[in-house]
Amino acid sequence: MSQIALFDCTRFYASAAAIYQPELRDKPIAVTTSNKGIVIALNRAASKLGCKKFTPVFQNAHLEKHGLIFVQANFSHFGHCSTSFHSTLTDLIGPTHFYSIDEAFAEISSVNDPNAFLKSVRRDLYRLTRIPTGAAYADTCTLAKVASWAAKNINGFNGVCALTNIKNTNEILKRCPIDKVWGLGSAYQKKCLTHRVESAFAFKSLSTGSVRKIFNNKNVLITHAELNGDQILKPGAVPVIQSNLQINSTRTIEGCINTPNELRQAIMYHLSEVCKKARSQKQKVKMLTIMWNTNRFQEDVKTGKCIIPIEYPTNDILVIANISSAFINNIIPVPFVPVHRIAVSAIELTNGEHDQIDIFAPPENTKLMGALDEINAKYGKNKLRLANLGLDGQQSGERVNTTDIRNPLTCWNDIPIVHS
Repeated sequence: MSQIALFDCTRFYASAAAIYQPELRDKPIAVTTSNKGIVIALNRAASKLGCKKFTPVFQNAHLEKHGLIFVQANFSHFGHCSTSFHSTLTDLIGPTHFYSIDEAFAEISSVNDPNAFLKSVRRDLYRLTRIPTGAAYADTCTLAKVASWAAKNINGFNGVCALTNIKNTNEILKRCPIDKVWGLGSAYQKKCLTHRVESAFAFKSLSTGSVRKIFNNKNVLITHAELNGDQILKPGAVPVIQSNLQINSTRTIEGCINTPNELRQAIMYHLSEVCKKARSQKQKVKMLTIMWNTNRFQEDVKTGKCIIPIEYPTNDILVIANISSAFINNIIPVPFVPVHRIAVSAIELTNGEHDQIDIFAPPENTKLMGALDEINAKYGKNKLRLANLGLDGQQSGERVNTTDIRNPLTCWNDIPIVHS
């Protein structure tokens, strides 16, 4: 039976942000949304300062005097770093199985010294990509996830953990909280705690009959079997982390939206983003929600929301814009108030590849949408766009262009200069 290795980048966004800015290495880094609104990632030094993820930047601003540095997220750069990580790992150990932007599984046939193997791969990954990585090794995918947690959270492992025998495995499982077990959602975690199952080892020790009686769920039974060493999940069959149940486009605006026309443009921008994502995933939108709110950190927060049913599912922004216009007008605040955040979500989707044609459906121009996507992919985002997104080149609600974001892979001026 082949063994399972798991390589997981350590605090990926924060690590990637410092690759081409060596002056940030070993400094407390908080990665923020593109308009410096919310903290979305931290390195270990920033966590030790007391900075919290998913909190507003202004609530952590007092930590700047202690050395905290806020860095705006550059998702184009993060994408390059992810590609580099996965391709380099494949070059080093052979075929791998993509799990998320910063995680990959691999099946390892035979390794005499798993710890030495993991350390060697981890060292080469850092040398070639400058991304610190945790490495884990176990009999099953679920045990590999436990080992990955131990590698990063238990003193002494220093980023590498190989579960090579039952005694070693059980010791780690006893220290692994039930909420860190891969495959157990929050509802099942609560059930575990109700039955005084507080660790991975306690869950493993339940009989199969007890697990079936308490949870009555196939996936939970698989997790239980894998913790007991039965290799059921294969890395290639592990579902890739993605969210196709909904498509969202949201933005917290730097400053505020101050006029009804700006709000209409911003909503239309996010509608076009949702449609573009749906086309890329070969899906069609059946129901939409649009929501706005004023600054939630101020008193008397105001919100507006509407639900838009799409009788004939589509991903054509021209059709969506026509259907949505009346709904948008109904949620424009009167008198107008400054809007701080906008969210557009496709909450119901259908498969666009197996679409049943309806003679009463409004015509869709799939060739035009395809040409729109190709032109924008080649010449830059929103080079070709609807007029109701605005004519000044900067749409309300779009990420703000800023010189604070460096692009060393696409801009000569942002390449680091090395002095001898």
